[in-house]
Amino acid sequence: MLPWTELYRPQSLDRFVGSHILDLLIEIQSIGTENLHFVFIGPGGIGKTSAVHALVKTWLPHAEDRNNMVLEINASDDCGVDKIRKDVIPFMHRQSRACHSSFQKKILILDEADCITPAAQACLRVELEKCIDDCLVFLLCNFVKKIIPPILSRTIPIAFPRLSWEQIRSCLENILIDRKMEMPTEEFWIQFRQECQNGDLRQSIEKLQFVSPFLKHWEKNVSVWTTVPNTRKILMSIHKTSDVMAFAQKLDRQGFTGQSWVRGILEEILHQEEKCTEEEEGLASRIVALADAEYSICCGAYVPHCLAELFLKLCSTTTHVS
Repeated sequence: MLPWTELYRPQSLDRFVGSHILDLLIEIQSIGTENLHFVFIGPGGIGKTSAVHALVKTWLPHAEDRNNMVLEINASDDCGVDKIRKDVIPFMHRQSRACHSSFQKKILILDEADCITPAAQACLRVELEKCIDDCLVFLLCNFVKKIIPPILSRTIPIAFPRLSWEQIRSCLENILIDRKMEMPTEEFWIQFRQECQNGDLRQSIEKLQFVSPFLKHWEKNVSVWTTVPNTRKILMSIHKTSDVMAFAQKLDRQGFTGQSWVRGILEEILHQEEKCTEEEEGLASRIVALADAEYSICCGAYVPHCLAELFLKLCSTTTHVS
């Protein structure tokens, strides 16, 4: 079964929450054939990727055209110069035509663009000018300060605001109605709101799916979303995994927030510290790494990327947990 975040991802512009963003997207749709590139800015889970996908489907409604004319890359997986030269630049210069649409520009989507190295961004900057006539580029980022000024000066920035609790709740209620589930009480929403205070709709939907089996008797199961995850096995596994990013992405799909994972890891580290003697410097280094990860997550950074960076730091400062 598809995760609810994918099942209820907006497929068209009229499904977006917030009139301000909807107006902007409609304007982008109307000027998409002009020689412009865009940077979508905002924290995770507020609709940047969904917005691009909806625009692409408006311009290229036929799947065959999208397969031929669109390249999407998540820069958190690979963000170096080699990736830009090997995959991005050849796509931008490739001759392609849409068979079922009058829209004839290729579309390049670089998600998590703030993970692209400065050298790779400099390489991309040159191509933005060369291919502006036949390639439309979208860079999606959480932290605009990590995008180099020469790229920002050649793009139009669009800031996506955090969603209000009222907007998030309305979306969640519509999902429950669509799934023909009983609407929970006001007390439930008061409790649930405490876990959804950062305007992240994607995370809120994941959380709702996670607790949905307990909605009828949520008073007895309130610990389902307030308890931190069991991270003992996680700390043991990160020393064995060969793909830390894939491991972090798997954790991110389990229904807990990024902050919950960080809190759980902190509790386990402190619990282990009570059982063994350890140099204060090593413990301090791990606590600093945890604090950095939680700060980045709270600022809207891509959760799997933050967790992967955290795991690498923990592996370099700790021994295997038995």
